[in-house]
Amino acid sequence: MIMTLRQEAYEKIAALPDNGIRLVIALADEILKQSNPEPVPASDADEKRAAFQNILEYRRQHPFPANFDWEKAREEAIAEKYGL
Repeated sequence: MIMTLRQEAYEKIAALPDNGIRLVIALADEILKQSNPEPVPASDADEKRAAFQNILEYRRQHPFPANFDWEKAREEAIAEKYGL
C-alpha cells in the first residue's frame, strides 16, 4: 500500500503519546512561523501619515490667536506642575 507523506505523518502522530503530540505541534508552529513570517503591515506607515495629516488639518482649522504668548503659557505650566 502506497501512502502519501501526509498519511504517513498522520499515522505516526496518531501513535504518539500526548507529550509527543504537543512537541510535534510546537515544532509545526515554529516551522510555520519561520516559513511564513508576519509581514510588517504597509498600512502602519499610512496610518501614521494620516494621523499627522489630521493634526496639521486641526492646526489649520483651530489656529492660536496672533497675540498668544507662548513664553507666558510655558511659565504658567511649569509653575502649575512644579509649584514654582
